[in-house]
Amino acid sequence: MKSISCKELGGACELVFRGQSFEDVAELSQAHGQEMIAIADGPHLDAIAEMTRILEAGEVESWLQAKMDLFELLPED
Repeated sequence: MKSISCKELGGACELVFRGQSFEDVAELSQAHGQEMIAIADGPHLDAIAEMTRILEAGEVESWLQAKMDLFELLPED
């Protein structure tokens, strides 16, 4: 298991996601993002806007690879 925070994944808080793979934590992060959208959390909405900008700029591949690389470098819990 590895742990990574919302902020480390481009989000706005220190909530920690734990999983065996990057896909595991990405799924948890996406669910968290949806919860933050539902309650209109300002800092998370700003972070989501930045991620949308990255997507629209065509930079998602390099951004995603950087997050995956970061996850791989994390120590096992």
